Amino acid sequence: ENGCAEVAESVGSRGLEGCFHPDTKIRMANGHGKMIKQILPGERVWNPLTQQAQEVAEVVKGPEKTNLVVVHSQQFRSLVTTGHPFLTKRGLLRAEQLVVGDKIPAANGSWTTVEKLALHPKEAKQIVWNIRLKTNSKDPHQHLVLADGIVSGDLWLQKNLDKIKAASRATSTKIVKKTSQNEL
Repeated sequence: ENGCAEVAESVGSRGLEGCFHPDTKIRMANGHGKMIKQILPGERVWNPLTQQAQEVAEVVKGPEKTNLVVVHSQQFRSLVTTGHPFLTKRGLLRAEQLVVGDKIPAANGSWTTVEKLALHPKEAKQIVWNIRLKTNSKDPHQHLVLADGIVSGDLWLQKNLDKIKAASRATSTKIVKKTSQNEL
């Protein structure tokens, strides 16, 4: 079977949400990495914060007209849109709000430091991808994936980031405290 055709039929259209470069490897429930452009609804990804597998409810892709951001940490590198959400010790932030020195969770359960932020040259006909995890929970912890070794938010978290922050500034504090207590 042609896996590409199967993926194309299962992918929705993206709005203006933050997304990943198509070659971003997402940690699957079986521990292996899989490029986001190959993930299908119904597959299970690993949530590094809850330490549980979660089903993918939706996969979206679409054009991105601006440069992507390369987030470099001590051991990892992630390529995302400027609006993509990240959990940090300062709370939930968009990629464009990260600064060198921010602490973000890493694959091994520790915090890693953002060492460099750079704009990635825009690719011709640049397409980006994202996934939404299947959960009814509004807890941001239930909307995290491991992308290229860095903990990052799913589509739901990106769409609701402003609401979450507006609802209570304490939300970010609770997330950071809970994360610090669990070491991730």
